[in-house]
Amino acid sequence: MELFEQVQFESLLMDAAGRFNERLTQKSLGHQNALLKLGDPQDSQIDKMLTEFIDALFKESLLDNVSGYCFLIGAMHGQGIELEENTWKVSSLLAHVATECFKQLLRQKAHEFLELQIAYGFEMGTHEFNG
Repeated sequence: MELFEQVQFESLLMDAAGRFNERLTQKSLGHQNALLKLGDPQDSQIDKMLTEFIDALFKESLLDNVSGYCFLIGAMHGQGIELEENTWKVSSLLAHVATECFKQLLRQKAHEFLELQIAYGFEMGTHEFNG
């Protein structure tokens, strides 16, 4: 993968993590609650929220096609995912792999952002420092 493509991917991931965090923080009524929910890998509500967010993000970013999925998979080539036994069309498999890999990275990055926001005293709904 070319350096400029890696930079584009990192920018996409960071922007997505920030936007997802804002939604999750508002829905959870605070950073602490959001962090607790995000830290629970068994929370199906968070998994659903991540999937819906990623689907919209890929569509908005024009990445919801075979070329887009290949770009994403190329950037996340080191990520691992679990696949249930199934028969897949190539395009469906690419979409699934790209979504699941991005979901793992987004969950991790959102968790990091929330920890930083809590550590530096940011309050929900404001971008002011309260420390």
